[in-house]
Amino acid sequence: MTSSEEDVRLIAKLVFCSLSIKMLHQLTFYFYEIQKGASSARSDDTKSLKSAIVDWITPRGQSLNPPIP
Repeated sequence: MTSSEEDVRLIAKLVFCSLSIKMLHQLTFYFYEIQKGASSARSDDTKSLKSAIVDWITPRGQSLNPPIP
């Protein structure tokens, strides 16, 4: 918690250098999967938000004029 930025960089470099190629591939794969999941969650949130907004702005018992594709 009290290390300098230089100490942190040195430790990170030592850890990185000690990783095997297989471990680096696994880390890359996990990172990709996490990013894919995050993107999917954002997409799902956006989809549900769009339909909620359309429901909110549409007059009860009517359709939007002009319609939104």
